[in-house]
Amino acid sequence: DVRVAYIQFIVSFLIAGDHNTIGQILEFKGFITDIFTSGLKEDRISVINLLLSALKTKVVQNKTISKTQKVRFFNAAVLNRIASLYHWNGVVDVDINNDQGAQNSIMAGRDLVRELVHSFLMDLCCSLKHGINFYDSRLGTAKRGGNIVLLRFLLGLKTATEDALVADLVVNILKVCPDLLNRFFMETQYSFVPRLKTLWLDNIKLLRKIYEAQPEISKAFATKEFI
Repeated sequence: DVRVAYIQFIVSFLIAGDHNTIGQILEFKGFITDIFTSGLKEDRISVINLLLSALKTKVVQNKTISKTQKVRFFNAAVLNRIASLYHWNGVVDVDINNDQGAQNSIMAGRDLVRELVHSFLMDLCCSLKHGINFYDSRLGTAKRGGNIVLLRFLLGLKTATEDALVADLVVNILKVCPDLLNRFFMETQYSFVPRLKTLWLDNIKLLRKIYEAQPEISKAFATKEFI
Protein backbone atom coordinates (compact mmCIF):
# COMPACT_ATOMS: atom_id res chain seq x y z
CA ASP A 1 0.00 0.00 0.00
CA VAL A 2 1.76 3.13 -1.29
CA ARG A 3 -0.30 5.51 0.89
CA VAL A 4 0.48 3.62 4.10
CA ALA A 5 4.17 3.47 3.18
CA TYR A 6 4.20 7.24 2.55
CA ILE A 7 2.48 7.99 5.87
CA GLN A 8 4.97 5.75 7.71
CA PHE A 9 7.80 7.54 5.88
CA ILE A 10 6.54 10.94 7.02
CA VAL A 11 5.87 9.82 10.58
CA SER A 12 9.44 8.51 10.80
CA PHE A 13 10.68 12.11 10.45
CA LEU A 14 8.43 13.19 13.30
CA ILE A 15 9.43 10.33 15.59
CA ALA A 16 13.17 10.20 14.88
CA GLY A 17 13.84 13.79 13.88
CA ASP A 18 15.15 16.45 16.24
CA HIS A 19 13.24 19.68 16.92
CA ASN A 20 14.91 21.53 14.01
CA THR A 21 14.05 18.75 11.58
CA ILE A 22 10.42 18.69 12.69
CA GLY A 23 10.19 22.48 12.35
CA GLN A 24 11.63 22.33 8.86
CA ILE A 25 9.34 19.60 7.53
CA LEU A 26 6.32 21.51 8.83
CA GLU A 27 7.36 24.35 6.50
CA PHE A 28 7.64 22.10 3.43
CA LYS A 29 4.46 22.84 1.52
CA GLY A 30 2.38 19.72 0.99
CA PHE A 31 4.94 17.30 2.45
CA ILE A 32 2.65 16.29 5.31
CA THR A 33 -0.61 18.07 4.49
CA ASP A 34 -1.04 16.18 1.21
CA ILE A 35 -1.97 13.18 3.38
CA PHE A 36 -5.16 14.97 4.38
CA THR A 37 -6.33 15.95 0.90
CA SER A 38 -7.78 12.54 0.05
CA GLY A 39 -8.21 9.06 1.44
CA LEU A 40 -8.10 10.01 5.12
CA LYS A 41 -11.67 8.89 5.89
CA GLU A 42 -10.92 5.47 4.37
CA ASP A 43 -7.60 4.88 6.13
CA ARG A 44 -7.16 1.98 8.51
CA ILE A 45 -7.52 2.62 12.24
CA SER A 46 -3.88 1.72 12.88
CA VAL A 47 -2.73 4.30 10.32
CA ILE A 48 -4.95 7.03 11.74
CA ASN A 49 -3.77 6.27 15.27
CA LEU A 50 -0.13 6.37 14.16
CA LEU A 51 -0.54 9.68 12.33
CA LEU A 52 -2.57 11.52 14.97
CA SER A 53 -0.41 10.24 17.84
CA ALA A 54 2.78 11.40 16.11
CA LEU A 55 1.33 14.83 15.28
CA LYS A 56 0.00 15.23 18.82
CA THR A 57 3.19 14.32 20.69
CA LYS A 58 5.79 15.64 18.22
CA VAL A 59 4.05 18.79 16.95
CA VAL A 60 1.08 19.91 19.05
CA GLN A 61 2.67 19.19 22.44
CA ASN A 62 6.19 20.11 21.31
CA LYS A 63 7.23 23.23 23.23
CA THR A 64 9.90 24.09 20.67
CA ILE A 65 7.30 24.47 17.90
CA SER A 66 5.81 27.96 18.15
CA LYS A 67 2.10 28.73 17.97
CA THR A 68 2.77 30.65 14.76
CA GLN A 69 4.31 27.55 13.16
CA LYS A 70 1.38 25.44 14.31
CA VAL A 71 -1.17 27.92 12.94
CA ARG A 72 0.59 28.00 9.56
CA PHE A 73 0.60 24.21 9.41
CA PHE A 74 -2.85 23.51 10.87
CA ASN A 75 -4.80 25.94 8.69
CA ALA A 76 -8.58 25.82 8.39
CA ALA A 77 -8.50 23.50 5.37
CA VAL A 78 -6.27 20.97 7.16
CA LEU A 79 -8.40 21.17 10.31
CA ASN A 80 -11.60 20.49 8.37
CA ARG A 81 -10.03 17.51 6.63
CA ILE A 82 -8.91 16.10 9.97
CA ALA A 83 -12.44 16.71 11.30
CA SER A 84 -13.77 14.56 8.44
CA LEU A 85 -12.65 11.62 10.60
CA TYR A 86 -15.75 12.18 12.71
CA HIS A 87 -17.42 10.46 9.74
CA TRP A 88 -14.76 7.79 9.22
CA ASN A 89 -15.72 4.74 7.15
CA GLY A 90 -12.44 2.91 6.76
CA VAL A 91 -11.12 -0.52 7.71
CA VAL A 92 -10.97 -1.95 11.24
CA ASP A 93 -7.53 -3.55 11.47
CA VAL A 94 -6.98 -3.49 15.24
CA ASP A 95 -8.30 -5.62 18.06
CA ILE A 96 -11.05 -3.63 19.75
CA ASN A 97 -12.21 -6.43 22.06
CA ASN A 98 -15.55 -6.86 20.36
CA ASP A 99 -17.15 -10.30 20.10
CA GLN A 100 -20.49 -9.13 18.75
CA GLY A 101 -19.88 -9.69 15.04
CA ALA A 102 -18.54 -7.77 12.05
CA GLN A 103 -21.20 -5.05 12.02
CA ASN A 104 -20.66 -4.21 15.69
CA SER A 105 -16.90 -4.25 15.14
CA ILE A 106 -17.33 -1.61 12.45
CA MET A 107 -19.41 0.52 14.81
CA ALA A 108 -16.87 0.08 17.61
CA GLY A 109 -14.08 1.00 15.20
CA ARG A 110 -15.95 4.11 14.13
CA ASP A 111 -16.40 5.12 17.77
CA LEU A 112 -12.69 4.56 18.40
CA VAL A 113 -11.66 6.79 15.48
CA ARG A 114 -14.14 9.47 16.56
CA GLU A 115 -12.61 9.45 20.04
CA LEU A 116 -9.09 9.68 18.59
CA VAL A 117 -9.86 12.66 16.37
CA HIS A 118 -11.89 14.39 19.08
CA SER A 119 -9.06 14.11 21.60
CA PHE A 120 -6.61 15.40 18.99
CA LEU A 121 -8.73 18.40 17.96
CA MET A 122 -9.61 19.30 21.55
CA ASP A 123 -5.90 19.44 22.40
CA LEU A 124 -5.02 21.35 19.24
CA CYS A 125 -7.87 23.87 19.29
CA CYS A 126 -8.74 24.32 22.97
CA SER A 127 -5.43 24.31 24.85
CA LEU A 128 -3.96 27.72 25.53
CA LYS A 129 -0.78 25.97 26.63
CA HIS A 130 0.12 24.25 23.37
CA GLY A 131 -2.84 24.64 21.02
CA ILE A 132 -3.25 27.06 18.10
CA ASN A 133 -5.59 29.42 19.96
CA PHE A 134 -4.38 32.81 21.17
CA TYR A 135 -5.82 34.67 24.14
CA ASP A 136 -7.40 37.89 22.89
CA SER A 137 -7.49 40.42 25.74
CA ARG A 138 -9.71 42.67 23.57
CA LEU A 139 -12.28 39.86 23.26
CA GLY A 140 -12.67 40.32 19.54
CA THR A 141 -13.25 44.09 19.61
CA ALA A 142 -9.99 44.94 17.88
CA LYS A 143 -10.10 45.50 14.13
CA ARG A 144 -7.34 42.97 13.61
CA GLY A 145 -8.53 39.37 13.64
CA GLY A 146 -7.00 37.07 16.25
CA ASN A 147 -8.10 33.45 16.03
CA ILE A 148 -9.14 33.68 12.40
CA VAL A 149 -8.03 30.11 11.57
CA LEU A 150 -10.27 28.72 14.30
CA LEU A 151 -13.14 30.92 13.13
CA ARG A 152 -12.89 29.55 9.59
CA PHE A 153 -12.66 26.04 11.01
CA LEU A 154 -15.78 26.56 13.12
CA LEU A 155 -17.71 27.88 10.13
CA GLY A 156 -16.74 24.75 8.21
CA LEU A 157 -18.17 22.38 10.86
CA LYS A 158 -21.61 21.75 9.41
CA THR A 159 -22.80 18.92 11.68
CA ALA A 160 -22.62 20.45 15.17
CA THR A 161 -26.40 20.15 15.60
CA GLU A 162 -26.36 16.48 14.58
CA ASP A 163 -23.15 15.17 16.13
CA ALA A 164 -22.55 15.39 19.90
CA LEU A 165 -18.75 15.30 19.57
CA VAL A 166 -18.66 18.03 16.92
CA ALA A 167 -20.98 20.11 19.11
CA ASP A 168 -18.64 19.55 22.07
CA LEU A 169 -15.69 20.75 19.99
CA VAL A 170 -17.54 23.88 18.85
CA VAL A 171 -18.67 24.68 22.40
CA ASN A 172 -15.19 24.28 23.83
CA ILE A 173 -13.47 26.35 21.13
CA LEU A 174 -15.91 29.21 21.77
CA LYS A 175 -15.39 28.76 25.51
CA VAL A 176 -11.63 29.35 25.29
CA CYS A 177 -11.97 31.88 22.45
CA PRO A 178 -14.86 34.17 23.45
CA ASP A 179 -13.45 36.70 20.98
CA LEU A 180 -14.96 34.54 18.22
CA LEU A 181 -18.52 34.57 19.55
CA ASN A 182 -19.70 37.70 17.74
CA ARG A 183 -18.30 36.79 14.33
CA PHE A 184 -19.35 33.16 14.67
CA PHE A 185 -23.00 34.10 15.22
CA MET A 186 -22.86 36.67 12.43
CA GLU A 187 -21.37 34.30 9.86
CA THR A 188 -22.58 30.83 10.86
CA GLN A 189 -24.97 28.79 8.72
CA TYR A 190 -27.14 28.11 11.76
CA SER A 191 -30.23 30.30 11.91
CA PHE A 192 -31.63 31.32 15.30
CA VAL A 193 -34.64 33.20 13.93
CA PRO A 194 -37.68 31.62 15.67
CA ARG A 195 -39.40 29.01 13.51
CA LEU A 196 -41.45 26.07 14.64
CA LYS A 197 -39.23 23.52 12.93
CA THR A 198 -37.03 20.69 14.14
CA LEU A 199 -34.00 22.29 12.47
CA TRP A 200 -34.50 25.51 14.45
CA LEU A 201 -34.97 23.59 17.71
CA ASP A 202 -31.66 21.77 17.07
CA ASN A 203 -29.96 25.11 16.43
CA ILE A 204 -31.31 26.47 19.72
CA LYS A 205 -30.01 23.40 21.58
CA LEU A 206 -26.54 24.17 20.21
CA LEU A 207 -26.92 27.83 21.15
CA ARG A 208 -27.85 26.85 24.69
CA LYS A 209 -24.78 24.61 25.01
CA ILE A 210 -22.56 27.47 23.83
CA TYR A 211 -24.20 29.92 26.22
CA GLU A 212 -24.04 27.58 29.24
CA ALA A 213 -20.32 26.94 28.66
CA GLN A 214 -19.51 30.64 28.94
CA PRO A 215 -18.51 32.02 32.38
CA GLU A 216 -21.33 33.59 34.42
CA ILE A 217 -19.28 36.78 34.63
CA SER A 218 -17.69 37.77 31.34
CA LYS A 219 -13.90 38.00 31.16
CA ALA A 220 -14.46 41.54 29.88
CA PHE A 221 -15.12 42.60 33.48
CA ALA A 222 -11.81 41.10 34.64
CA THR A 223 -9.54 42.76 32.10
CA LYS A 224 -7.64 45.94 32.92
CA GLU A 225 -7.62 47.02 29.30
CA PHE A 226 -10.12 49.47 27.90
CA ILE A 227 -12.54 47.72 25.55
